[in-house]
Amino acid sequence: MLVQQGIHPAHDRKEVKRRDVEALEEYKRAKESSFAKVSAAYLAEVKSSYTPGSYRSKEGRIRKYLAPKLDALPISEIGVKEIRPILDETAHGYERGPSARPPPGATEARSAEEDRQLIRVK
Repeated sequence: MLVQQGIHPAHDRKEVKRRDVEALEEYKRAKESSFAKVSAAYLAEVKSSYTPGSYRSKEGRIRKYLAPKLDALPISEIGVKEIRPILDETAHGYERGPSARPPPGATEARSAEEDRQLIRVK
């Protein structure tokens, strides 16, 4: 069938193998790009542009809120499903106890469409 299409079978097998190897390498790169590695690289990159206190604050927020839940995940697998619970928890102050209030301007309930719009904007 390949010969009828003007494709040499051996060349086709080589091309399929080359694409498979490229796909495997891309998969490995994606797996190696965990949130932990990307956030560490980000912090190293921005450190000089912040005052020491601002940098410690930024680093502390990443370690306290994001790292415990995202560090082991590849960046390619982090989406709304993983981020939304973290945002909800920190915006509503659950980590400080049930009596904590949401920050000024935070709404108690948003529709899924409003969430999607917020994510697109950023």
